Amino acid sequence: MGLKQLNFILSVFVMSVLFIACGSNKPIDTIERFYQALLNADRQEIFECFYIETGGKQATKKEEEKVDMLLTLMATKIKMESDKHGGFKNIEILSEEYQDDATKVFIKYKLNYQDGTSSKEQTSELIKIDGKWKIDSKKHKGVM
Repeated sequence: MGLKQLNFILSVFVMSVLFIACGSNKPIDTIERFYQALLNADRQEIFECFYIETGGKQATKKEEEKVDMLLTLMATKIKMESDKHGGFKNIEILSEEYQDDATKVFIKYKLNYQDGTSSKEQTSELIKIDGKWKIDSKKHKGVM
């Protein structure tokens, strides 16, 4: 096998890995990661899923503390509700409504629990930032 063939095979492999790794970034993936992070109290992952508008400025310590407090409260509420119903099962998508430029989507969904019950309908607005879907903190109408 020549060097050109080896480079070609290596290039195809690398492109395939990148495509697979980046190709799964759908809005629902972000919502699922967010709720799993809430259930696991994974602060870093929770913040990774959220977009916090600060007017182009770095968030102040007070703003960060407020968001952290709200997310901690949300995580506690989700965990208690999940435990009450025997655990979290999955997320059921009710609708996805994309904006024309496909950088914003409104998703309606329910959380399904192990005991067969479901949460009330939730709505989240997600925006695409640097190629990744983030839950818009100002427009999230989930468990809070």
